[in-house]
Amino acid sequence: IGAPGDYTIRLVGNHVKFLRHWQPFGAKDRVITHKDYKDEDPAWKAGFYPRDTYAIHVIDRKDNKLKVLEKGRSIFKEFAKYKIVNDINPAGKEGPDFVITVTGKGLKTKYSVTAKAKAAPFTPEEIAMIKENIVPLADIYKSTALDKIKELWGALPATAKVPPKREEKG
Repeated sequence: IGAPGDYTIRLVGNHVKFLRHWQPFGAKDRVITHKDYKDEDPAWKAGFYPRDTYAIHVIDRKDNKLKVLEKGRSIFKEFAKYKIVNDINPAGKEGPDFVITVTGKGLKTKYSVTAKAKAAPFTPEEIAMIKENIVPLADIYKSTALDKIKELWGALPATAKVPPKREEKG
């Protein structure tokens, strides 16, 4: 889910929450820090604050394949709101399909989430696919070793180690 458009997905299983550095490391190096690293993580200490990021397995309705949705708080708070308002686990057997609409590009990307009105129970084929292919997200999204974060930080050019100025809100 990235390019502008509508994406229809079905949530599967439980989500994980983690702290990810999006800057200065870039997308190719997924750097996941931990709150316990705060005083030693060189990027965090320099002012690159990690973002709360979430991941959950989904069935992409475009190709009916099991994938992982990894996004920020804005999308996942909508899934949580659905659970609170409807008293239904959005990833459970009575959960619906969701349509995620993406508009804009880059830093101007916006997401909206709409739950379809009806439950979308898993088919026997989907249940089999999930059982065969699901990988524990806690294994995928565990914290990067602090030594590795320090190594990646050390490999960055000095110009990349200066955080962007934050605009004052007011």
